[in-house]
Amino acid sequence: MKAAISTWRDRVAPVFDVSNTIILVEIESGIISHRWLEYLDKNDSSAKILKIARLGIDMLVCGAISRSLCHLIAANGILVVPFISGQVNEVLQALIDDRLSEERFDMPGRRKCFFNAQKCT
Repeated sequence: MKAAISTWRDRVAPVFDVSNTIILVEIESGIISHRWLEYLDKNDSSAKILKIARLGIDMLVCGAISRSLCHLIAANGILVVPFISGQVNEVLQALIDDRLSEERFDMPGRRKCFFNAQKCT
């Protein structure tokens, strides 16, 4: 699986729409096999979506995200896991361990849901 986490410094970026970096990881058998940083155009949503789609990401973990941007990302077959907060390394480990639903990773006011191409509300 290839996952991306929207970042700001060493934390999940609070708002994906204006973030300009993502950490990408390839996870194989519960282990990160490859990790790298990619830069996004924070002022051009179309360019951001195109780059994410070209990178072949399966899942995007982020903080808050606008509904319109969420819909466009999900329409590219990418699972969007929004309203996550925390240190990047802790969030990555929680992703591997299937623990992102733990309350400590919730942004204030987080809705307990995941968005995909079938449901993005």
